[in-house]
Amino acid sequence: MRISAFFPRRELGFSLPELLVVLAIVSLSFAIVIPNLESFMGAIQRNLEKKQINELVNNLGNLASSRGLMINAETFEDDGPLSAYFPEGYSVTGDFSYLPNGVCTGGNISITRYQKKSLEKSLLPPFCKVSND
Repeated sequence: MRISAFFPRRELGFSLPELLVVLAIVSLSFAIVIPNLESFMGAIQRNLEKKQINELVNNLGNLASSRGLMINAETFEDDGPLSAYFPEGYSVTGDFSYLPNGVCTGGNISITRYQKKSLEKSLLPPFCKVSND
């Protein structure tokens, strides 16, 4: 003898209210995460640009030595021999100088990007290295 129980057929899937609740939660999560992600990516970009500029400044002694060139702020002006050394939009001012043998005599360097200060440091002889702090 067979005993069978009647089970009502269950519908598979999700109901519309359940889907709407999940969609609302996902939307709110994105609304919170996306602005923070954009600011985080902006901070990473600024940090990378700062490191790049520091590396370029730290390489000035080697550049002066390899080219046999006296480097100072005038060297980076529009008609100077190193006018394209820094990325577009950057300008260099200061009273620093590197001798043709690569030795730095010290001074101050100020690098701006589109009239906004990007780096302002005091360079100490003989190597005038800039830290990434």
